[in-house]
Amino acid sequence: MKLAKLFLSVGGVGFLPLMPGTFGSLAGVLLSLVLPFFWRGPVLIALLLISICLIHLYRRQLPQSDPSWIVIDEVVGQMIPFALIDESSWIFILSSFILFRIFDISKVGIVGWTEKYFDQNQKTWSLGIMLDDVAAGLCAALLMKVFF
Repeated sequence: MKLAKLFLSVGGVGFLPLMPGTFGSLAGVLLSLVLPFFWRGPVLIALLLISICLIHLYRRQLPQSDPSWIVIDEVVGQMIPFALIDESSWIFILSSFILFRIFDISKVGIVGWTEKYFDQNQKTWSLGIMLDDVAAGLCAALLMKVFF
C-alpha cells in the first residue's frame, strides 16, 4: 500500500502543506510537456485506469471520500487539454492550467454534478475522485479548443 499511496500522492506532492491540488496540476503540465503529443493520450488513459483501480482498492482505508493528498486526479485532469490539443505555447500552457484550476475548484456545472453523483455511494468513490477532474479537464480543453 505504500507504493499505492506514493503513486496517488504523485511522489508525495499531495502531502505538501499548501495547495497540493495546484502542485498536482503543475505536475500534470510538466508530464504533458515532456511527453511527445502522440504519447499523451495513452499515458493519460493508463494513469486514469491505474488510479481508479488503486483508489478502489484503497478506499476502505480513506477517512473521507476525496482526501486532499490524492492528487493524481489533478495530474490526469490537467493532462486532458494537452492530450487533445497539440499546442505548447506559453499562452496555451498558462490558459489551460488556469482554466482547469477554475473548473476544478469551483465545481461548476458538469464538474460539480459528477462529483456529487459518484460521491453519494462509497462503492463509486474511486470514480468520483477521478471523474470530476476528468470533467474539469474536458471543460478546459473545450474552451481551449475554441481559442486555439
